[in-house]
Amino acid sequence: MRSNQFENQIKLDYTGKPDEIIQKIEVGTVSFPLNTTLITGTQALFGIKTKLKFGKLNVTSVFSQQRSQSKSITITNGAQQGNFNLTPADYEANRHYFLSQYFRDNYDKALANIPIISSNVNVTRIEVWVTNRTNNTTGSRDILAFMDLGENKPFNKTLIQGGAGFSGLPAAFSGPGFTQQSNSLLTNIPAAARQTNSNAITNYFQGTGGSDNYAN
Repeated sequence: MRSNQFENQIKLDYTGKPDEIIQKIEVGTVSFPLNTTLITGTQALFGIKTKLKFGKLNVTSVFSQQRSQSKSITITNGAQQGNFNLTPADYEANRHYFLSQYFRDNYDKALANIPIISSNVNVTRIEVWVTNRTNNTTGSRDILAFMDLGENKPFNKTLIQGGAGFSGLPAAFSGPGFTQQSNSLLTNIPAAARQTNSNAITNYFQGTGGSDNYAN
């Protein structure tokens, strides 16, 4: 078993009197903050830190090993954004999470000649939304997620038309410069469904599975 090193921090210190040369000595987990944006300070250091005073001259010295790292994040409209890269080999063995049924159906075909990925789809952006279970309204949004949004072979064939005449790729938007949408879902749903607190979607899917078709 390997424990987190930050859970077992050790720090010993000595504080001198105002007229002593040795003002402070710290041994163990120390920090080295700096009052400048040109050179940033460092936290979670492990070593020795001394503060000495020679008249009006103050000297701070640190001999340590850095045990932390800094990261930058971007927050837009209350949501965190970041870039990451994943290869098919990075997934846990025998456990895969597919963005849609299309990727599940074409997984073996796309990876038949690894490391060459045989796929006509290039995912450039993914948005992940978490259901609000804490009643915290800060940064919250009203989202309606459809199960068949980008499926050429939709599960709900009663209300949604796919197959021939629509894009075989997982596309949910049609417009200038974009491929045709995969099915007729977006053109079929009631206009009132885009309004907050509307029951239009509930009534639309009521006879064909209800909330099995969407999540909000």
